[in-house]
Amino acid sequence: MSLDQVCTDVQQLASELGCSKEVSSKAADIWNRLFSIAEGINDFKVDRESWCVCVLYVASIEIRLPYGMHDTNPETAQLQLPRVTVSQLIHKANISMLSFFRSMKVMGEVIPFSEPVLQSFRALQRKYCITSCLFHKFEKFIPELFKDETSVFQMIRENDTTDAPELNLDKVKQWIWSLFLLTKDEALYCGDELITAFHLLLCACTHVIGQLPSFLLQSPFAEYVIGGADEAQIIEHVASLASTTLEELQQVHTNYWQPYANSTLHCDVSNLLQLYHRRYLKHGDIDEMQFLNYDSLLLSAPTIANESNQQAANGGAPDTPVRASLNTLNQLKTLLAHSPARPSDQLVQYFKMCAADPQEDIQSRVRQLQDRFHSGFLEAVSTTAPTSQFEQTVRQRYAVALSLYYRVMESMLKSEEERLSTSDFTSLLSSDAFHTALLACSVEVVLAVYRSASGKLLARDLATEFSFPWVLQVFNLSPFNFVKVLESFIKAEPQLTVDIVKHLQLTEHRILEELAWHKGSPVFELLHQSVLLTPTRPHQANPTQLFLSPRSPELRTSSSYPLALFLGKVSRLAHSRMLQLCRYLDISADVQQKIWACLEHVINHRSELLMDRHLDQIIMCCIYAICKILLEKEVKFKSIVAVYRRMPHATQEVYKNVLLSDSKTDSIITFYNQVFMQLLKAHILQYYSASSSRTVSLAILGSKYAYALIQKQIFHSYGYWIFYIHKLFIKSAYSVLMVTTS
Repeated sequence: MSLDQVCTDVQQLASELGCSKEVSSKAADIWNRLFSIAEGINDFKVDRESWCVCVLYVASIEIRLPYGMHDTNPETAQLQLPRVTVSQLIHKANISMLSFFRSMKVMGEVIPFSEPVLQSFRALQRKYCITSCLFHKFEKFIPELFKDETSVFQMIRENDTTDAPELNLDKVKQWIWSLFLLTKDEALYCGDELITAFHLLLCACTHVIGQLPSFLLQSPFAEYVIGGADEAQIIEHVASLASTTLEELQQVHTNYWQPYANSTLHCDVSNLLQLYHRRYLKHGDIDEMQFLNYDSLLLSAPTIANESNQQAANGGAPDTPVRASLNTLNQLKTLLAHSPARPSDQLVQYFKMCAADPQEDIQSRVRQLQDRFHSGFLEAVSTTAPTSQFEQTVRQRYAVALSLYYRVMESMLKSEEERLSTSDFTSLLSSDAFHTALLACSVEVVLAVYRSASGKLLARDLATEFSFPWVLQVFNLSPFNFVKVLESFIKAEPQLTVDIVKHLQLTEHRILEELAWHKGSPVFELLHQSVLLTPTRPHQANPTQLFLSPRSPELRTSSSYPLALFLGKVSRLAHSRMLQLCRYLDISADVQQKIWACLEHVINHRSELLMDRHLDQIIMCCIYAICKILLEKEVKFKSIVAVYRRMPHATQEVYKNVLLSDSKTDSIITFYNQVFMQLLKAHILQYYSASSSRTVSLAILGSKYAYALIQKQIFHSYGYWIFYIHKLFIKSAYSVLMVTTS
């Protein structure tokens, strides 16, 4: 694949689609930059057509939305209306949406995207996944509401309505789907919540049911229409058929459907289609009406199909994203059915057993955090919709979180009472950090339940405005204090669904790998205060020990407990990821042990290397350093990064933007040479000394030279031939460990 060849293809595709000269010129510049940076671009397994589509998409966004999707200045936002849409791009090049997404991911690993491109692409992914999931559900749900096409035609002939407009199932589906799409784009902030969008689709179904003649409807909807039943009865039965709660459907109907659907309810199908088409051209993304035409480039969803087929083969109903989300929501609702958003009588008794009743402080804190949640939520959605429509949603979400907060708190106190044989939890219940962390965890569970599960289409989670760690920012809570409550939270509420437990575990990993290591984190203060930890670390998280009141006399003697537990979790995560990388790289067990020893040394004794950095960066550096001095066969840093990219949690930011000093960042190789090796060269050379037959360790680096009383050893590394004879220059030994660009 040559530079000129693809560049010509890009220009030809741009011309055929009628792109502006600015977009065509920008696309050529992007391709030139991509080709100059990427070594072995043919190795990426991306075909020419996909490269062309990606380059034109990025160019179009950068020309049209230079300041991002949410720029509110009318003079700068959307400087040009799109001359070409994403659907037009993929159809002209004949590639599927999923292929386009995969190619964009590869492209993003080669050249960094601008913020406007990232915003637009993430919004496009979310929109596609939401609509695709809902369309599959819509197709299965329609036969439960309406008569099939054959019976419709038969009834039309029997009633002799030849002069009437043609009524058939396709028209009904167009009516519902276009109504839903128009209302979704108007009412929902980016349509990010799969559950809310699904209930909006049910509202569209409910409206159309009430407008159709009875002979087009399945029972009992036909009887409802004949009997003049009101809309409430139809909504109730639709909710039952869809296996959702009536409360949720009614809330969406009141807060979203009614305010936004009124302007389109009296339009006929042809007018609705015209309205949608104009909106689609204005947005420039995907034509969602094409799902009704079973567009093969849109409907590609092998992951979900395979999962559903496998589950069906095992005798179970296919667990689609919509079904999974509804099941999780319904289980949470059932769990909290008898848990009010206030302290139970049992919880009040625990409060009274304290030296000073903390109930007033707890309720005051709950109100303060509610204000923060309310303002933070409305601020997050204010760029895409009026905040007034979300007032009820904010209150409802926080009330659910509050019920979970009090329920889990009571369960925790019961467990601690059994363990400690005491009912006085003054220290724990007077801890501001404990209550804030516990409520933040409850809020995160509720947000996760409502967030889209549709990321399964792309085999990864899709970031939204409310993705973790949004709740930490809103509550001004340190990640370290949040992670202290996670394990106890999960144990205290064993009825949490598998998906929610998995989500909480992933948030824990985010904290352990990066968030807790930010500058100013309590972790570094505890490390500074703490004495050398013993090898034996606690394996259980007990809230009474993790959250001690500042007034507690136990604080000084027990302050190392939270740190020891935290470092134990970090070590287990680091060890697991190190083993996975080593297996990919085919590194022997004895070398793995030394890599782990080096990695553990950094975590426990050189933790400053983790400040404002990522745990995976340290893991990769340790692997490279130990392999460099112990293995005859070279393990290149490029190879380590290549296998790292295969890990499900990997992002290019980890190896492309590593902190060097202050705010300066560079690649992981630059970090290794300029920072990592500067601090650890003496320690790393010990592993070479321990593995050789020498009697004098190379770790004796206090003088200008290190003396090695061994026979001559020769080994090669990146162009250096190091000869160990009577005297060894330390500079040469250090240079062995460096990464060169050759």
